[in-house]
Parts: sequence; C-alpha cells; structure tokens
Amino acid sequence: MRGRLTTSVLITLAFVMTVLVVAGWGAFGAMSRMMALPTAPSAETGALPEPAPQAVSAVERPVALVLASSAGTEITDLVAPAAVLAASGAFEVRIVAPSRIAVPLTGGIDLLPDIALNDPLLRQRRVALVVVPLFLDASNPDILAGLRALAGAGAHVLSVCEGARTVAAAGLFEGLPATTHFFALDSLAKKHPGVAWRSGARFITGERVSSSAGVTAALDATLAVVAQLAGTAAARRAVNSLGLIEHGQGVESPELDFAEIGVLLLGAGFGGRPAQVGVVVPAGVDELQLAALLDLHPRSFRAVPRTLSLAPGWLVSRHGLRLRARGVLGEAAGLDELVVAAGDDDGAALAAARGLANRDGLPLEDLAQVVPGRSFDHVLDGIARRVDVTTARVAAEMVEWPWRAAREVPPGIERPRAWPWSATLRALGWGSAGALLAAWVLTRGRHLAGVRRHG
Repeated sequence: MRGRLTTSVLITLAFVMTVLVVAGWGAFGAMSRMMALPTAPSAETGALPEPAPQAVSAVERPVALVLASSAGTEITDLVAPAAVLAASGAFEVRIVAPSRIAVPLTGGIDLLPDIALNDPLLRQRRVALVVVPLFLDASNPDILAGLRALAGAGAHVLSVCEGARTVAAAGLFEGLPATTHFFALDSLAKKHPGVAWRSGARFITGERVSSSAGVTAALDATLAVVAQLAGTAAARRAVNSLGLIEHGQGVESPELDFAEIGVLLLGAGFGGRPAQVGVVVPAGVDELQLAALLDLHPRSFRAVPRTLSLAPGWLVSRHGLRLRARGVLGEAAGLDELVVAAGDDDGAALAAARGLANRDGLPLEDLAQVVPGRSFDHVLDGIARRVDVTTARVAAEMVEWPWRAAREVPPGIERPRAWPWSATLRALGWGSAGALLAAWVLTRGRHLAGVRRHG
C-alpha cells in the first residue's frame, strides 16, 4: 500500500514539475525578450544629427529634461512624459544622457539624446523639471551626480515607474512620500526605509519631488506636474492635443493573482511560437502609439515586436525625438503581421507595408485613425482578439493601464476567450508525458530490482 502511495506521489510530482519547468523556461525566455537590449554602443559612426528644432515661442520657455541611459531605458517611461511636456507648449523639452550616444529603448528601438549631462545649456538656462524613467543601470554614478546637481539648482524632479530607484538612490526622496510600480514597492521599501512609500496612489506630487506609479501612470503624473509648474491651461493643451483620458487618482493599483500569473506561465511555456509583429515607424511617428505597440506586445508573452523604417538611419518623431528602427521594411522577413504607426509620412509607409504584406500574405493594420491617447486600449483590444482577454488584462495590469475591456468586451469579440485553453491543453500534454516517463522509470526500476533479488 505504501509503495503504491509513493508511486502515485512521484508520478504526480513528475506531472507538476514537467509543467513548471517548461512554463518557467518559457517565461524566462519571454522576460528576456521583453527586456532584450543590445550592448550600449561605445560611439556612433559618422556625424550625429543635430537635436530636432523646438517649436518657436515668443518668450523663452523653461527647460524640461527627460533623462536616458545608454544601458537601456523603458520606452513608455521616457516617451510618454516627453510627449505630454512637448504637447503642453510650456517647456523646451530635451532628452539628456551621460553622453550623446544611442540609447536602446525596451521593445526594440533606439533613441538619440539631444544633449549630454555636461552640455553648457544646463548651466545657461533655467531647468524647471527633470523626468527620471526606469534605467537598467538605476545607480549610474554619472546620472546620480547630474540629478543631484539639477535638483540642487532648483529643478523639480519627477520619477516615473521604477525610475524611483534612481531618485531614491540620489537621496531625493528621503523623508518624503513616494510611489512606484506595484512590483517594486516592497523591494524599494526594504532598500530605502527612510522614504514613506505609498501603494495605491497613481502619482504623488510634492513641492520639489513627485513620483508616479507604473509605466502609463506617467501620463497622469506628468499632467499633474505640468499643471503645478505651468498652469492648468498648459495641461489642458496636452490633453486636447494627444486625446488623453484624464484618470487622475481614479485608478486602482493592480494586484496580479495566481490565476493571472498562471495565464502568463501558460502562454509563455505552451502558447507556441511568439508572433513576430513588424512595427513600421514612419517619420513623425506618434510616440504614444509606438510606446503601446512596443510595451504591450512583449508583456503579453505571445508576441515580439520588430521595428522597421523605410530607410536606415535616424528619423524625428511627432514631438521631436530622434529615433532609429532596428530594421528596414524592404529587407524584413519572417514576420507574422504588420502594423503601421501614425506619422507624417504614414502614407508612404503604408504603401511600402502593403507591398510586403501582399508579397508574404501578411495581415496589415493601419493606425492612422487611432487617437494617441487611446493607443493602449487599441493594442490591448488586439491582443484580446488574437490571444485571449485574460492575457490582455494581465498585460494592462503590468503597465498599470485601466483597460476599458476590464469592464466590457472589446469591439469585434463576440465570445471572448477568458482563458488560454489551447495552451492549457498543451500543458496537460507535457505534464502527462512527464508523468508517463516517471511511471516507466519507476516500473523499470522495480523490475530490475526484482531481477537482481532473484538472480
């Protein structure tokens, strides 16, 4: 009796461990793809393009800086505040890094900073605001020193998402309330106990230092800081220009439960080959559309975005960011679908993309009519249609976006799949294979033991 019980337990363990190992390996690969960044380049070849020209203003505007690191920077953390600040018309917005070399952004696109931290502009002009996104080298000594100097000179500091790691390391949160991505709250509270870390707040504004929760909370936090520093009219200009939804503090902090974690593991381990999504980046590309595409697809664990442009080299986005796609549209291969982001020459980009789609039989989507402020909803709706609603909901929670489909069925889905059943069946198949193998090994072992005893 005891032997049969032991055998049953071992076979069950083999089933569970097979599923967990395969799912864990898939999740590790998906996480690696999500944060995959090329080695930071030591130098750029050829002459670097000049910073994009700023909008003409009758009066000299204060400077707003968005920090970046060539070790890698989170895309939405950087481009969302930059777009809001530029659209407000109240600031001269500059991207600044320790040195003026290419900055790889998560999702697979490069950004060229406007200036370096030692640029004379930072001593000659009044810097009103410094935005600190998530860097992969959160304690970069050059960035910490530059941030302390700018804050000491009177600049307001806004940390976005896990940019709170850098602001806390610089000592600027000490004794103050602050928030960050819900994943990072516990670890930051242990590392920086002198900070009054708050969960559940979408953003916290202060006299000298402010902070936002995860990723897309940057939009609401930046609007609040713009209103504080430049007035509500400036914040309203940004809202109208970008078509933003003003959430304020009216967004609950997400909490991933075991079922949702199970969805991620099932999708990563048993969802099949991730879809290769070609993201066509035209000149004048809308930054919020780009951020939604490059941030959400990897977080679904079921797709890998690949940025493509009409020609190699740098292009300028809608609000003056210099960006460089990782590939050229005419040379792309191995794609499963194409998406053309809105931009100044999206007509040319769409025509070229249509030629590739016709050649390779690919589905093609044009985002020209998608309002920038609705971009995250639009991409999440697409993930729900292609994968399932639960996977899209988890991706929305990871970027702390209040997806409308958490409350209603996305358009075009008559019977939304609430659970990834195909991946579940594959997991059961793998687990059964592991259990059968364990049963065979146990049976074979007992047989050999019996032969030796009677031999």
